[in-house]
Amino acid sequence: MKGVNAMLVKRILVLMVFYQICRLLFLAFNHIYFGTTGLGDLWPIFVGSLRFDASALMYLNVVYIFLFVLPFGFRYNKTYQKVAKWIFIITNSVGILANLADIGYYPFLLHRTNA
Repeated sequence: MKGVNAMLVKRILVLMVFYQICRLLFLAFNHIYFGTTGLGDLWPIFVGSLRFDASALMYLNVVYIFLFVLPFGFRYNKTYQKVAKWIFIITNSVGILANLADIGYYPFLLHRTNA
């Protein structure tokens, strides 16, 4: 049981890293639209974004997390694990692609798609 829960936490933490990388890419490609002058200006953005990303990932992965907290033995079944894995991959791919789409659209819209 500890292995499955540890895997869930590990996957969420990996997603947090991916979202921070997306944020870095967004800022790198769109830095001219922001009044940041250095890393000191960016630090509060990244600290605040951790809280936003955590809540967004909880909403995005609510079904996946629910599948892992069910107190039944069938959740250790290989087929069940594969289905849960694909739910995780599909939902988070959509989230990351939407996040990356902001990089290209921001210069035209001047706001993020979640604004």
